[in-house]
Amino acid sequence: MLYKKVSDSAPYKLIILDMDGTLLDGRTIYALAAELDFEEHLRKIITSNLQEFEKTIEIAKLLRGLSVAHFLEIFDRIPLRAGIEKVIVAAKKAGMMTVIATDSYQLAANRLAERLGIDRAFANELEVRGKEITGKIKLNNDILEPRVAGCKIHSVCKRDILHKLCDELKITPAEIVAVGDSSNDKCMIKTAGLGITFESSTEINEFADIILNDDLSKMLDYIL
Repeated sequence: MLYKKVSDSAPYKLIILDMDGTLLDGRTIYALAAELDFEEHLRKIITSNLQEFEKTIEIAKLLRGLSVAHFLEIFDRIPLRAGIEKVIVAAKKAGMMTVIATDSYQLAANRLAERLGIDRAFANELEVRGKEITGKIKLNNDILEPRVAGCKIHSVCKRDILHKLCDELKITPAEIVAVGDSSNDKCMIKTAGLGITFESSTEINEFADIILNDDLSKMLDYIL
């Protein structure tokens, strides 16, 4: 565990957590691809030159005809990261709001939020008809343009979610903890009062205040 600067400011009021690779020891779409045998199709989309949000649209098409029940059955088998249940219980006991922000699917995020007792979840909405996924998707990000120089256009802008929650709850970014593991978490980690990376790449570790590599509950030493 490494750490950089940690502020002595007012207590944190909200924690935003990435889902795949952070809350979960695995990634939803990879688990679905392995179970449903579309790993090669997925690889081609991920490694293509499409923009990030376009990849999300194309990947959703691979889920066409999958029942919601089967989707959730596969999702429920992805294990949790060590220590996350302790983090959620302690954060809520301290009066912090807990939020999932993921570029995965609302269907999955809601399921995990209910399981862990997390207050809210923000993700992309898969279209469902007659209990089956159609392959169409409504992106959470409705402004498909860069926010800052060098910004990739993701299906979910976690920085926007952070700012919207600040406006709604009348708090500042300095009162927020953001936790993630990949490049689409970079902006919220940079913006939050306390940015935490977990088992992540050097690419985003340079923007973190705290770098964790094992049990997530170690973050409690810094957020409470």
